[in-house]
Amino acid sequence: MSKQQIGVVGMAVMGRNLALNIESRGYTVSVFNRSRDKTEEVIAENPGKKLVPFYTVKEFVESLETPRRILLMVKAGAGTDAAIDSLNLIWTKATSSLMVVTPSSRTPFVVTVNSLLKVSTSSVPVFPVVKRAR
Repeated sequence: MSKQQIGVVGMAVMGRNLALNIESRGYTVSVFNRSRDKTEEVIAENPGKKLVPFYTVKEFVESLETPRRILLMVKAGAGTDAAIDSLNLIWTKATSSLMVVTPSSRTPFVVTVNSLLKVSTSSVPVFPVVKRAR
């Protein structure tokens, strides 16, 4: 099986639309959500798209070409921490970057984690909420 070019974790409104936006630009996207139903819903609603579902973190990460590129689009707080912890279990030097985007209007920030697990945080400007991510 061929490897996907990028992966998106979190299939709520922002994550699914970001995955579809990336796919519309010609990329094949691995998608993962901690609840299987949400992943299956995204795939069922988008037949024929180059979205490839995965149901375990290990399979999801292994589905990506190296260096691996993962966008983590989960609710800020405990959800973000849990997702990063699960990815840390299978982190390798081949996973060169993980961009964590917390879609919160109160405390938006971007965390970039490099392959040595060094974390840097940067603020992003607060923009008005947009109805669609694509």
